Amino acid sequence: MEIYCKKIGTHIRPYDLRHVFALEFLRNGANAFATQRTLGHATMEMTQRYVAIVNSDLKRSTRRPVRSIG
Repeated sequence: MEIYCKKIGTHIRPYDLRHVFALEFLRNGANAFATQRTLGHATMEMTQRYVAIVNSDLKRSTRRPVRSIG
């Protein structure tokens, strides 16, 4: 992994990849229970952190002004 990090000029940890996967999984329609199981979390506590981030994304996107087309 270090070779690829040097190529792109940033440091990426396995945790970072796992975090991005969880967020994108939820943003694309997975439910919290599927995410918990996929990530192997024993309890919903850790998974709830990811769900909270995704929910804040949704709240932020609903506050954006609507653009007219045309």
